[in-house]
Amino acid sequence: MPRVKKPAKIKEPIRLRMKELANGSKSLYLDIYRDGKRTYEYLKMYLIPETDYNARRQNQTTMAAANAIKSKRIIQMTNGEAGIENREKVFLLDWMETYKENQAKRGKKDGDQIRVTIRILKDFAGERVTMDQIDKAFCQEYIATIY
Repeated sequence: MPRVKKPAKIKEPIRLRMKELANGSKSLYLDIYRDGKRTYEYLKMYLIPETDYNARRQNQTTMAAANAIKSKRIIQMTNGEAGIENREKVFLLDWMETYKENQAKRGKKDGDQIRVTIRILKDFAGERVTMDQIDKAFCQEYIATIY
């Protein structure tokens, strides 16, 4: 007779846990385990003892809100690990200036070429071009204007 396998327990980096309080209610918190370190995020949400229908309904809405927060934190954590982050708009010329400064700090001697490229980009696209506007068509048009 074959053995019945137990269903595998889902391993999540964040678990919703509860702590019993002295007044009988339960405090909800997130147990976060990441990179070998454990941290806690207290949600300041409480489950009250279920004595009637209204208390049960309130606990259901509280649990739904807590699970939504947990899901949001998991998404934030996995996006951060995958390199997906919420980026603010970075202007192309600001990035080029930063690049020029970094090259100078590293001892590279191509500052004049970068300066000329910044001037040409400023003439070509203006000062308000953001990095997310740079695509294949922009680059092809830029190259066509140079040659």
